[in-house]
Order: sequence, then structure tokens, then C-alpha cells
Amino acid sequence: MKIPSTWASESTISIIARVRWAVPVPRAGGAVVVDRLCLLFTLCLAFLTTPVFSQTLPDNELQVDLNTYFDSFNVQVIYPSISLTKRVSESSSINLRYLVDLVTAASIRSNIHSKKSGRSDEEDDDRVGSPKLDAVTAASSREREGYRPDDVRHELGFGMSQVVGGGLLSVNGLYSKEFDYRSATVAGTYSYSFAKKNTNVVLGFVRSWDANYPKIFNWTRHKNDQSYSATLTQILSKRLIAQAIFSYDYSHGFLSNPYEVVVISQGSQSQKFQPVHPETRTRKASTVRFNYKSGPASAVHLSLRYYWDDWQVRSLTTSLGWDKHLNDITTIGLGFRNYVQSRAFFFKESYLQPEEFMTVDSKLDRGYSNEVQFKLTLNGGDHFEQVPFLMNERVQFNLALNIYHRHTATPNWFSHSKDLFAFIMSLGIRYRF
Repeated sequence: MKIPSTWASESTISIIARVRWAVPVPRAGGAVVVDRLCLLFTLCLAFLTTPVFSQTLPDNELQVDLNTYFDSFNVQVIYPSISLTKRVSESSSINLRYLVDLVTAASIRSNIHSKKSGRSDEEDDDRVGSPKLDAVTAASSREREGYRPDDVRHELGFGMSQVVGGGLLSVNGLYSKEFDYRSATVAGTYSYSFAKKNTNVVLGFVRSWDANYPKIFNWTRHKNDQSYSATLTQILSKRLIAQAIFSYDYSHGFLSNPYEVVVISQGSQSQKFQPVHPETRTRKASTVRFNYKSGPASAVHLSLRYYWDDWQVRSLTTSLGWDKHLNDITTIGLGFRNYVQSRAFFFKESYLQPEEFMTVDSKLDRGYSNEVQFKLTLNGGDHFEQVPFLMNERVQFNLALNIYHRHTATPNWFSHSKDLFAFIMSLGIRYRF
């Protein structure tokens, strides 16, 4: 089995889309919070370890996926998706994608009687936030009979790729909406190879505009987010490929989750406040990856990522993967990821009085997580006589199973637990035409 020259240059927008699918945790008021940080290494682990030539136009294909998520906080998510990629000429292609999130979660109704830093709950504010790298996007839910909230989010994406100046330019758009949140994103990448295609450079940007209008309040708040990235991939030998990535992200607006509740107890009395986060956040991350051909039909993948921001959050992510090509039909893969994080400067286990910044967001607490993954790929053909849909050699079946555990220093404000356990499964059918 050959080691391809570079990691996949899957369109930036598809990565953003996956990040928005995120690992959810419950929140008050029948809501669900999307943990983008977790998803970036959960649903994208396969992407991080699947190499292809980065400047080749994608194949004509139809991809149908069914993803499920279940955790110990009684959150269940089902998110089917369908995408179509078509070459329209020798140098260009288009992509259409549709996704729907179906969320069910145990919930309690939160009644916030207090005001946030003196600001009225009904006051309009042109601020919103949901950072791409490791913060929160509100994804709330309707309550049914006060016990079983349902949330349905629809997402539509469109992308174009064009060979320009010897490189590949991709521009993509994404729009998603639910009953109390909407988001629009534009993204682009330019990939160029040189030195006899032994070196590849990819420059990328993402620009998003989000609006948050929770039904428990009479206001709409906005957030703007812009991200830039640079990726350098180098073939070092016949067995080894290295990659370095630097990313920069700036968010401005409403960066907290309106459904979370900060409780301040004074003696026998307690008051409830909305969280208050800084209005801006600058985040940076550096990543190095190595892809090593460990045998005639196997490869090992190693990734190290260091993250830092102006909220004093620091994190280190280590990922290790192994892929084995058993035969022309079957490929298997194993992956492990470890993540450790420091605490934001304004996160406290408890607040004695109202402060300028307050939060109960577990993703801003000190903690760690571990995750393991199993992958299976089956290529269709006549050998699958008992499985009709796999008898076509143009069909490929993909399965990914993930087990995830997160531990925080402070119990989660909603579940009162320091530990979250989750199971994620992804089934996909890919048809090339």
C-alpha cells in the first residue's frame, strides 16, 4: 500500500460543518450546548488520518451518512446528511450538501430572575459568539410536555473548486437554522504544490455571522468570527510525510450561552445570573503531524496540537492512529486521542458575589479527555453476493465507532458530574459515478 503524498485537503467548509455537529451537553431551559472542541477530534479523526493528493479535484460521488451520539448526560443526537459532488469540467467541480440534526435531551426549565451585570434581559445587544476552535454554539430545543425537548437544525452547504494558476481554489458557503439560532459561513482555501509535488501549501480562511435569539428572552444578539490558517506538507522520504499547521481565530460579540445559569449563594439565599464572558476572544493553535509507512500495507499517524488564547486557556492534544489495508476489500483503523486543558482566567468553582465575568461552562474549566476510535472501510464488488447494496464496485461502506470520556475539575453545572461518557457511531455509503 502506497503512502499518499499529502493529507486530505477536504474543503474548509466541510470541516466547519463537522465542527458544528459537535458533541452536545445538556443545559437548562430545554437546551443543548454544542461542544465544538470535542467534535473537532471526534468526528474529524478520520479526516486527520486519511491522506489523498491535495490538488486533485474530488471524484464524482454521492455520499450518505448517518451519525449518532449518546452520552451519560442523557443527550441523544441523530444527524443524517447527504452530499453530492460533480465535476462540471476538467478544471472545476461543485458540491451540494444537506444535514439535519435531531436532538433529544433530559432538561429542566431555568427561570432567570436576576440581571446580568446590570443589563436588562430584554435589552437588545449586537453581540454573539461561538468560537470555532473550542467554545460554544447555542443549539436549543423545544420542550415537549416540559420533559423531553426536541431540537431540529437544518443545514445547507454549497461549494465550488477550480484549478487556478496550477493550484486548487475552493470556495464554500454554509447556512444553518433552528428555531432560536442561525448561522452563515463563507470559507475558502487555496492549495499549491511545488518541488516536483513534494511540497504542498494550503492557505485558508473562514468568515461566519451568527445570530442568537433564545425564546426565554426578548432579544437577538450577534457574533462575528474570522479564522485564518496556513498548512505546509512535506514528503521527507518514501516512508515519511510531515505536516505543520498554524491557525488564528478572532471572535467578537456575544460569547456566552444564554441558557446557562450562574447561581450565587449568600447564606440561606441564592440568586441566579446569566453568564458574562468577554466580548472578544483571540485563539491560536499550532499542529504538527507525521504519517509513517510502518509496513507494506499499513501506516501510523501522529499528531500534536498546542492551543492558546487570550482567556488564558492552554491545551495540548495528542493523537495516534494506525491504518491497515487487509486486502483490496477491507481497511481497518484504530485511533487514540488525549486532550488536557487549563482553566479560563474568569472560571471559578463558585462565585461569592456578582463579578465582571462569570461562567459555568465546563469547556472553560481545567480538565482532560480521552477518546478511542475504530474504523472499517469495505469496498464493494461481486464478493458481496449476500449484501446487495455492496455488490457494485463503485460503492464503499464506512463505519466509525468512538468512545469518549471527559473529566473536569468542577462538576458540570447541569448534571453535577465531573465525568461525561459518550458513544459516537457513524455509518456512511459512498457511491462514485
